[in-house]
Amino acid sequence: MKPITQQEITDYVETNIQDFHQRRLDNLQKLKMLDVVKQKNPYLFKAKNINTAQDFVKTILDARLSSQEETIFGGFLEGLAIFICSKVYG
Repeated sequence: MKPITQQEITDYVETNIQDFHQRRLDNLQKLKMLDVVKQKNPYLFKAKNINTAQDFVKTILDARLSSQEETIFGGFLEGLAIFICSKVYG
């Protein structure tokens, strides 16, 4: 087992975190409000006392973006884990 330095990990993160942010931006640019609205149950929002368009849009976008960010960040962490294992175990 070979040691890995903190600098190697930092270099990997600095190089690859840009992809995480770019994918977030790409997802936002592709997002269509109609597609998001079709996936939601309007009665749930009424039950949660979301009555204004502003609250509705904010709530559904927050939920959508949070879910996407978890997926994208999970991919980033998986790549980091693979990088570390390849350095340590060859």
